Amino acid sequence: MRKRKQIKWVRSLLCLLMCFILMGGSIPVKAAETVEATVSIPLPSGDRTTRGAYLLAGYNGLKHHSGGLLGIGAYTTSPGPRESLYVGVTLERLENGVWGPIRSWSARSANGIPAIVDTSIVVPTGYSYRLRSTHAVTHGGVTESAIVVGGPLMIY
Repeated sequence: MRKRKQIKWVRSLLCLLMCFILMGGSIPVKAAETVEATVSIPLPSGDRTTRGAYLLAGYNGLKHHSGGLLGIGAYTTSPGPRESLYVGVTLERLENGVWGPIRSWSARSANGIPAIVDTSIVVPTGYSYRLRSTHAVTHGGVTESAIVVGGPLMIY
């Protein structure tokens, strides 16, 4: 049983590593800009941390590769095997002082394997963009969730 847990954790770490490599290393970058955000979960004591009972961390990152090409990444992790992990991420653009949705992606996983969104999109230049992500972990009928807003990032 212990060996299975170790294998799951190694797989999770490899999956996260691949996500970071694909986001940052798949396209040659000139003067890349990156905006990242990490969720902070309030605990009953009033302290703030990236760890809850079930939701270990939620992250989103927006990377400008070149022109209008954006790399988008988000993940949700738990501190052990859980019934369901979820990440939903929406790319938003600022137009006339209002943030509006452009496109959304989501991913689900289970058994403590991180839920990961890793993609890219070409967008019009001359606007500010940001990511809004929802992170949730469900276990034993209890769901912990958090929303992370990262950015903005001006694309020229």
